[in-house]
Amino acid sequence: PGFHGTMAAVAGRIGDIVPHPGPPPVFHQPPWSVLSVLADRDYTRRPPWSPREESSMTSVLIWTTVAVFFLQWLTRDQIVAWLALSPADIQRLQLWRLGTYLFAHGGFFHLFMNMWALYLFGRPLESALGGHRFLNLYFTSGIIGGLVWLFFNWQSPLSAVEGASG
Repeated sequence: PGFHGTMAAVAGRIGDIVPHPGPPPVFHQPPWSVLSVLADRDYTRRPPWSPREESSMTSVLIWTTVAVFFLQWLTRDQIVAWLALSPADIQRLQLWRLGTYLFAHGGFFHLFMNMWALYLFGRPLESALGGHRFLNLYFTSGIIGGLVWLFFNWQSPLSAVEGASG
């Protein structure tokens, strides 16, 4: 048959093996995929550079605590004398310390662990409760934690506590 006849026969056989291009095949995804798992996350729905609609109380608490820690560093911890909670100071009726000890921290690791925990647990709690109720819960829990600490340390007037972990 010659060269062209042989090529036609080979092309006919290839045509039998390779189907004629039709609609592309449909690939079925499993009921879940990486995209569907992440789709409900806020950070996947908006670009990271876009501002939030409202500032979260969790972020405000974290940035306030970081600012107080920076002040501690600048004053070489002298500000802690006005923020930490101790039985002697409560006996002198310095009741503001029941709220201010939450913002002082004993070191960078202490600050980092508390702020990480606040970020991990605070955001879903704030989302569920709303900003103002979350803030009320945060301070109420801190004050109750401080009162419990005072109960167990009342006879130790030289002891003091700082940080939201109590």
